[in-house]
Amino acid sequence: MLDPPIKRALLSLLKRGQITIGEAAELGSVSRQAVLKWTQARGWNMEQRRRAYVARSFRALLVGDRRASKSELRQEAERAWSEHQEPR
Repeated sequence: MLDPPIKRALLSLLKRGQITIGEAAELGSVSRQAVLKWTQARGWNMEQRRRAYVARSFRALLVGDRRASKSELRQEAERAWSEHQEPR
């Protein structure tokens, strides 16, 4: 029997499309059929969820959908300040 916290974690990853049914089965040491039953009971289309996750990740890589870190923001502010202070 699978521990409820492990099942919840696997279902959370499955819901976001971050892992496949096979990966969930391997991580949880359960059969693929068991994982398939969990997703079917919730009415999830796993192929569609996985495709959407991969598309979002791909777009984020192409567009650079990553927020700047505090360090990057500080460096940018310092560069802008030094450019502002330079006499023309």
